[in-house]
Amino acid sequence: MKNEKKRWIIIGALIINNLCLGSIYIWSIFNRPLMEKMNWPISKISLAYSLMMLITLCFNLLSGPLQKKIGHRKVMLFSVIFWSLGWFLTGFASNIVQLYFFFSFMVGIGAGFGYNTIVSIIPLWFPDKLGIANGMAIGASGLAPLIFAPIAHYILESVGVQRAFNILGIIFLILMGTTSWLITAPSKGWKPEGWVMTSISAKESSLENKTTKEMLKEPVFYMFWFVLLAAVTSGMMMTGHAAGIGESIGMTTSQSTMLVGLLAVMNFVGRIGFGYLSDKIGRYRVITIILFVTSVSMLMLGYTNTISQFLVLFSLIGLSFGAIMAVYPALCAECFGTEHMASNWAVLYSGYTAASFVGPVSAASCLEATGNYGIAFLLAGGLGILALVTFKFAQRMIFNEKILLEENEKNL
Repeated sequence: MKNEKKRWIIIGALIINNLCLGSIYIWSIFNRPLMEKMNWPISKISLAYSLMMLITLCFNLLSGPLQKKIGHRKVMLFSVIFWSLGWFLTGFASNIVQLYFFFSFMVGIGAGFGYNTIVSIIPLWFPDKLGIANGMAIGASGLAPLIFAPIAHYILESVGVQRAFNILGIIFLILMGTTSWLITAPSKGWKPEGWVMTSISAKESSLENKTTKEMLKEPVFYMFWFVLLAAVTSGMMMTGHAAGIGESIGMTTSQSTMLVGLLAVMNFVGRIGFGYLSDKIGRYRVITIILFVTSVSMLMLGYTNTISQFLVLFSLIGLSFGAIMAVYPALCAECFGTEHMASNWAVLYSGYTAASFVGPVSAASCLEATGNYGIAFLLAGGLGILALVTFKFAQRMIFNEKILLEENEKNL
């Protein structure tokens, strides 16, 4: 009973910390102020975000082994320090190299340590509610722009872009510093009292815990990696260029700024709703739905010329973007086991990092080359269709492998 109460306290701390980490999704708000204040080209400012995602990947990979050596709590404290200090010092960046160091490097370290710790600890505390628990904790990052976008906008208008980074760094330090110490793992082998795996989870779950080395030998891993990249590319494109895409469709500057908030709401709803749904009907069915909705929405977006149509499609993309990030960690845990989840997810997460380059950079390149985002939308939609086909092949391979393992166990 003690652990039952404790795990809900811990998920509250995870939500607050991931809420702060999710503020990275408001980066597009700083693009224009940095251009005007520092006279830096948009391509170099956008690169800061992509580099940050690359650093996040690197420290995602380091986070897994580090958690085993020093524990989840200490790794989370490292996250708090680098994340908060990185935002604070970005306000003092006087050239593009300093921007890359303070924001891309330091904030990236904080994000890598923090996100991986949050994702890897959830399956340990919530094997019985993995989808909804992922949706709640990871969904907080999707909700973050709705909270931090207006705060950041107010600060930007009041004190300018440099002081805004300083103030946000202090806010993050207070929120994360007061809650991160609560984040610990349960004793090894702990399970909720009376919990029995459902038939759907039993069907989809792996019969063994695979190390990262073993996982990398599996062809299905590379299929999953590509599917994650393709599924996330559309969402990353919207995240990095929300305001610009809105203006290109005829929205005013103030209206396009509100897209950040809309993306946050749909992102959050997708994580909670589809996380819960995946507990009921299974991860594979939910991911199939996500890939289909994403692909169709992006293809239609390339031919949209009214604001109302754009808002509907934009919302569906945001919904799917949130959903995939809630369900995919659960899929990783079930396919490759929970024992090495921290390291396994860090490697699989590199597909998300790759998408952070592919999405924003391809959108920016198409805009510079053609003056609009149309081709980028079509490319993202086509990538989604290819991912859907790949995912169904991977699903069949996993189910066939499990049937074979079960038959071998019966024959022993």
